[in-house]
Amino acid sequence: MLNNLLIAFDRNLKNLDAVHKRCKKFSPKVLGPITVFDICCSVVSFLGVDKLEDIKVLKTVYYDTFVALCPSFVDFLLTPKAKLFLILAAIVLSGIWLLRLFFRYPALLISHSTMGHNLNDIAENLQKEFYFKRQQIECRIKNTSDIENAIKIQDDALISLEKNNWRATIFYYGVCHTPLIFRLGYQMGQTRKMRFLHRLRPTENSQEFDELPPYVEGKAAIFKSDAISEENYNTSSHEMIVAIGTTYEIKKEDFAILDPDNNLYTYIMQVDDRTSMGYDFFNSYQKIVSYADRFIDDIRRICKERNISKIHMVLSTSVPFTFYLAQQMHTNQFPEIIVYHYDLSDERKYPWGIRIKCPNAREAMIWTKAQSAISS
Repeated sequence: MLNNLLIAFDRNLKNLDAVHKRCKKFSPKVLGPITVFDICCSVVSFLGVDKLEDIKVLKTVYYDTFVALCPSFVDFLLTPKAKLFLILAAIVLSGIWLLRLFFRYPALLISHSTMGHNLNDIAENLQKEFYFKRQQIECRIKNTSDIENAIKIQDDALISLEKNNWRATIFYYGVCHTPLIFRLGYQMGQTRKMRFLHRLRPTENSQEFDELPPYVEGKAAIFKSDAISEENYNTSSHEMIVAIGTTYEIKKEDFAILDPDNNLYTYIMQVDDRTSMGYDFFNSYQKIVSYADRFIDDIRRICKERNISKIHMVLSTSVPFTFYLAQQMHTNQFPEIIVYHYDLSDERKYPWGIRIKCPNAREAMIWTKAQSAISS
């Protein structure tokens, strides 16, 4: 019952948020003099001209100039009509200032960490715009025995979020293992609109998390594509490897552990620009949506044409892109999905993965084997 009331409250606050944004557009250089002038007029109207003369700090050149140009204005201020107008003007001006100074929209901030990173540094402009309720999903994975617990923690956190959260605006950011990011995005689904925070490039001065901009000028990236590898185009397998690399190059020999017999379909998309490697290529919402939708259309078509029953996915890309991609793949048009974690120190390179659709944490875990394909 309480949650329903808060949801309704949040819905009504959207209208107030729109008013707040309009109020922010007023320049203080204009709003300030108007407010002081209204106060001067109110003092004269309700307390008399002599009282204004006594308050030297309040009397301004704006008021004096106006009175000099229109002497009869003082007589008008003493009328009931003027008093009513000044009261209404004071209410409107007070509302504008209060909204400018104190209004912040309530938002949920999902903080997702499994690598022990500090996720407290949020850009000051966001803190001034929103009252954040932080939902921490945190479990540092130091060794493989922690993975199952990390899955349980974030699954439980999602259940709690769906039960108790009443805020329509949800932000997500994290420094987390790719399979766990994908699992959470998939579980959130494509009907829930998310807003993403990210860190700027290391060469920039600020290391705060800030929201992705809607659009960033720049040339469209050229991707080198191996949508269906020619060497296994005619294979009878109903499983497929999907590799998307935008941060670091994904080498075929690295994910050979997933297909030691070399008989799976492979869909590979990597940015063909080495200057873009090493940092998040997806630096705007527009980029994320346009490229993700393109890849998803390809994968969906291949799954249908080739009767794919299982997707093995390896990703080297940004956190927001991974999350959004997972959200959009939460449909009945995709088969079982396993997302693998890249570990440079492990000779297998992709030592473990998570069955994204599996509800049980222990059963969701999957380990790669050196001598056999992952097909169980």
